[in-house]
Amino acid sequence: MTVIKIKAQIQPTEDPEKVTKALTNLFGNIQLNHDLEENMITGKIEEITQLK
Repeated sequence: MTVIKIKAQIQPTEDPEKVTKALTNLFGNIQLNHDLEENMITGKIEEITQLK
């Protein structure tokens, strides 16, 4: 089983919604979690077929 973890730090000048949209454009329909305290967006892909 392959697991791919995605982690993106949001800079103060960036819009979190635009970062989320960019990650969705790159990795498809994945569940992303927003951590506002650490300014991070994380996600996980458990099936390689999600990248197609």
